[in-house]
Amino acid sequence: MRYLSAFALSVIASTGIVPVQNAQSILDVSTVKPHPDKAPCGETRVLGGGQVEIACFSLEQMIREGLNILPNQLSGGPEWIRHDAWDIVAKDNSAAGKPDEDVYREVLMAVAYERFGLKLHSEKHPAKGFALTLATVGKLGPGLTHTSGQPHSFDMKPGPSLIAYGITMKEFADWLKWPTGAERVVVDQTGLSGLYDVSLKWTPLYTDQIKNPAIDKEGPVIFSALRDQLGLKLVTTQIDLLSYEIQAAEHPGPN
Repeated sequence: MRYLSAFALSVIASTGIVPVQNAQSILDVSTVKPHPDKAPCGETRVLGGGQVEIACFSLEQMIREGLNILPNQLSGGPEWIRHDAWDIVAKDNSAAGKPDEDVYREVLMAVAYERFGLKLHSEKHPAKGFALTLATVGKLGPGLTHTSGQPHSFDMKPGPSLIAYGITMKEFADWLKWPTGAERVVVDQTGLSGLYDVSLKWTPLYTDQIKNPAIDKEGPVIFSALRDQLGLKLVTTQIDLLSYEIQAAEHPGPN
């Protein structure tokens, strides 16, 4: 069993009308219930056999996590998609051999399409982003090494810190859109191919929001940490941003 967050996910999407992605063939069963008012949220998790338990999610959150997109990449839809919370149990009958991240993402989108009648439109447009590059050509930092052969993993730990094994620079760049806090997509321009292990520790940009006394408020922000620990840097660049518009959504019918 593995607990997941949006940090761990990646997605490849096309432009135009976003397809249903075989929702009926993915879902074996699904139960969708309104989250009780004022009840605490539980944990969202992937269990054995492709079963996913989703706790206290709005439809907007389901879409954003399912597609692994920033808030500014999703628009449209009725107000309730942002406020109504749902508890969901669903099973992916095609989960065998898939990473938990893929099962989680597929179930979120399949439930959104099949149970909420979701219709999405996507398009690309120019926007400001970041390019991940080498700080010094031919030189890596101590926290970035060629893969040791350990199984692929991508784990956030308190601090915060990231310990990852067997990842590509494209995966790493895609994840970086979250800790940068700038609502910008990050594209890989390091020129590094193959798999890498990553060890990275930083201090959140907004230190006034840090509640955990164990976090070093004087530690390096993500931009400095990338340079000093990994030998990488982020530079502003123009990108083609993929944005989504919700064209239709409805409350789920009875289970």
